Amino acid sequence: MNANLTSVSPIISYLEEEDPKLQTYALKKLNELVDQFWPEIADSIGLIEKLCEDQDFVSKELASLVASKVYYHLGSMNEALNYALAAGDLFDLSNKSEFVETIVAKCIDEYILIRSQTEEEKSQEQLRKQAELLFNIENVISKMFQRCFEDGEFKQAIGIAIESKRLDLIKETIYKSGNIPETLEYCLKITNKYVLKRSFRQQILQLLIEIYQSEQKEDHIRICELLLLMEDTEKISEILMNLIDSEKEIDILTAYQIGFDLCENAGQKMLSEIKSRIPDPIEEKQQTKMQEEKKLNNDNDNDNDEKKLEEKTEETKETPKPNLKPEKIKKLKAILNQEYSLKLLLQFLNLNNHTDFQILRQIKTKMDTRKIALRTTTVTAHGFMQAGTTVDSFLRGNLEWLRKINNWGKFSSTASLGVIHKGHIAQALDLLSPYLPQNGRSESPYSEAGALYALGIINVNHGETSTPYLLNMLRSLDGNEILQHGACLGLGLSAMGTLNEEIYEDLKAICYSDSAIAGETAGLAMGLVMLGSASESAIQDMLVYAHETQHEKIIRSLAIGISLIMYGKEEAADTLIEQLLLDKDPILRYGAMYTIAMAYAGTSNDKALKRLLHVGVSDVNDDVRRAAVIAIAFLLFKEPEQIPQTLSLLSKSYNPHVRFGAAISLGIGCSSVKSLQVKKQAIDLLFPLTKDPVDFVRQGSFLGLAMVLMQINELQEPRAKLVRDMFFQSVSDKAETLMAKIGAILGAGIIDAGGRNVVISLQTNSGMNDITSIVGLSIFTQFWFWHPFVHLLSLSFQPTALIGLNINLEMPKFKVKSNANPDLFAYPKPLEISEQKKDITIEKAVLSFTAKALKREEMKKEKKQEENQENQENQEIKENQENQENQEIKENQENQEIQKKDIPKKENFEILQNPTRITLIQRDYVSLDIDERYRSIKSNAQFGVILLHDTKPDENEELVIVEEKIQTESPQDEGEEPEPPEPFEWIEDLN
Repeated sequence: MNANLTSVSPIISYLEEEDPKLQTYALKKLNELVDQFWPEIADSIGLIEKLCEDQDFVSKELASLVASKVYYHLGSMNEALNYALAAGDLFDLSNKSEFVETIVAKCIDEYILIRSQTEEEKSQEQLRKQAELLFNIENVISKMFQRCFEDGEFKQAIGIAIESKRLDLIKETIYKSGNIPETLEYCLKITNKYVLKRSFRQQILQLLIEIYQSEQKEDHIRICELLLLMEDTEKISEILMNLIDSEKEIDILTAYQIGFDLCENAGQKMLSEIKSRIPDPIEEKQQTKMQEEKKLNNDNDNDNDEKKLEEKTEETKETPKPNLKPEKIKKLKAILNQEYSLKLLLQFLNLNNHTDFQILRQIKTKMDTRKIALRTTTVTAHGFMQAGTTVDSFLRGNLEWLRKINNWGKFSSTASLGVIHKGHIAQALDLLSPYLPQNGRSESPYSEAGALYALGIINVNHGETSTPYLLNMLRSLDGNEILQHGACLGLGLSAMGTLNEEIYEDLKAICYSDSAIAGETAGLAMGLVMLGSASESAIQDMLVYAHETQHEKIIRSLAIGISLIMYGKEEAADTLIEQLLLDKDPILRYGAMYTIAMAYAGTSNDKALKRLLHVGVSDVNDDVRRAAVIAIAFLLFKEPEQIPQTLSLLSKSYNPHVRFGAAISLGIGCSSVKSLQVKKQAIDLLFPLTKDPVDFVRQGSFLGLAMVLMQINELQEPRAKLVRDMFFQSVSDKAETLMAKIGAILGAGIIDAGGRNVVISLQTNSGMNDITSIVGLSIFTQFWFWHPFVHLLSLSFQPTALIGLNINLEMPKFKVKSNANPDLFAYPKPLEISEQKKDITIEKAVLSFTAKALKREEMKKEKKQEENQENQENQEIKENQENQENQEIKENQENQEIQKKDIPKKENFEILQNPTRITLIQRDYVSLDIDERYRSIKSNAQFGVILLHDTKPDENEELVIVEEKIQTESPQDEGEEPEPPEPFEWIEDLN
């Protein structure tokens, strides 16, 4: 019957009747026909609204539903929502029509908006209206959650609960999901990704910790990761002590695993706090002495038995638990001191060092040796290639070549030793002793300052032994600006994040001395020491002096230092950012860009990203615009797929500084990407910049390509070989500028960094922000103003190692399977150079008449040769035909024999042995469950140091024997080897 209707005006006329039954009948019919005849019904919407407002009308909820549908079709969503809420139970959420889904979505958005606004942001009128809406909206929200639970849409329910800030609903959803561990992981993932306000994120993390702890099988590793985000070191130490006190092997392994994870994820200050809460182990000898002393005291005090009993009970309460095994605590303390992790990574980098010295040799021979800057850059590139490997044979083998480097070149060259020996804490002072200042005398201040800088790089973020030495050295320098420059930088790196007020005051005194050389690193070191503290007094001191001093180097140093102080503070840094952005000094606006980068690192915050993009295209200062574009990578490195899209237009900007910033930002943000497709997108944007007319843009493109192509071979990306060849061409091209050549040499070092076993990464293996890497890269980008800062790129080098340890912290023979072609993730092939030497002949002078005679003779010879060639070709054709027939017969026979034999084909997988290199892209192809004996106690662990549970402890255990590999460069590096003599015959002289 509805198909024959052409108008609903007769039905609408019933709304004007006084009989409620007729009105109800009309509303029922209109509710059925509203999707078809809503334009006609909309003309009479006033009649329907009157029925909605009539409190005595029986079917006012039905009238509200019809009104809601009309407004929905009209596009007035606010009115549609209000009338849908007034419809009560008639607004059926189980009906999954487009109308219901749209209104529910609008309801959720409105609810999230109301819940997200603070009381200060609301006016009295808004509060009154929202109070009226909240009751009805919450009814719909509760029905919506029930529908999600019934349909199994728990992820959707978690998202709504988080956005609406309903902790109770988050908890209810997790428990009703049926798979609590999976739902917890999803909740943690979207919390870190989408919750912008740090305070609410902390509340969710606290809730997740409580749920994890309420489970029968507690995931202590995950709980400690959450506690680390909460910066709750006290509870972490309690968990460690409870685990280490257990008799179960799995608990002890878990404690060790947490220790290794803390070394990777925690800062220096937090690690020291955790270690201080773990008591020192009590040796067995000390325990026996204590027991003997108690016995003697008991024998002497036989008179007062009652007092003796009371003292015993008090002693048992006060004395520490004697059942804690000293060996386990010793190992745990050693792990937290990073003794094991640093040693294991040094061994891995040394054993798997695949540095190709032929590359350095070619750079050294092809570059213009008159340019001292190129020599210094080559030494820096060598430092990157050998970062963490402890192999410095190139430097030792080219001492004469290095002696021509002077002044600040010596400073930079000596500092490269810190990159090579990074993490070699135990022998740092011994290694650098020939270069460090001796007994107050300064023979070579530049080299000595570089050694102090190198000491800071070696001990970065764990400077318990180096910090006192560097502090004493700083106090004894007596105004030597060059040595103060290196000492401040080394001290800042060594004491990074310790919040040591004493060190801060000493650095401030040097900064206030108004020395441009010393102040350039003093202000930066102040920020390093107070990293992430948000200290208002420190920021005020630095801002005031930045406005007072006239030295641009000091102002820039203080600006970067301020950004480091606000690391990780997110919205708490907004006031300071606004203050810096409004400053007339472009250097402080430059610092504002890095403050945004540090405060919102890894958050992908939309507000911060929009601000950076706005400044990147609008600021009048080129340095500020360049910094804004570079800072984008620090925001988005956890969502790298967005980086090429965000920077695609900026990489084509008319402003060369913006193009340079885009190149560096692409390199930083896309270096640690698992997706080869994202890397290809970044390479597509970087390749055109290698032919940019501006030299420093070409430099940036070389650096960016090197970062993106780390651990990428020619099979994965054919353009990898083109980039390597491009580096050599730029170095040898006489028409190329010095700045571009520097970028090419550095690129050659970065692409093969750490013996081809590291990548640049801003996050740890656990997915948390890597503080050291973020700080290192932010200061590295300052090499635009001061080249030695380039060494701090090494702070972001993360070894792609998988190292398995047993309960004794030894490496057993443990197998891992890589389900991919072994060539796909193999090391790049060594450089092949074909050098053809030409015989040098001296041409003789030839007269004109003799030349004509020689030409006639040559013509005759050519005719004879042509005739001979024709005869030879005819003979060769016949012989070739006969040979082909014979070869075909032989090949058929060989093929038949091969088919009979079972020759194994090249396998499409690879069995890797502990320890092994696993690249970022390779991680998705690796499985750890093929070993019959050992099992990882950490779920989804495919990289880093992992503890292994031995399922067959009664069997003999085979351990990996580690021997350090001392790699030396080829003998050709010292010069071309002489050719062997030509063969000859010896004829005996009979006379």
